[in-house]
Amino acid sequence: MSDLCPTLASLIEIGFERRKPRIGMETVGFKFNVLDLVASSGINRYF
Repeated sequence: MSDLCPTLASLIEIGFERRKPRIGMETVGFKFNVLDLVASSGINRYF
């Protein structure tokens, strides 16, 4: 497995779980009762 960016690694430390990569980006998520929160590492190269 590749190393996660510091932000995603911090989210895992507070309870997020690794998810299947989306569009080639590492992804973590947390399932609330009414919401499935997902975070991915990505860069906006056009901004």
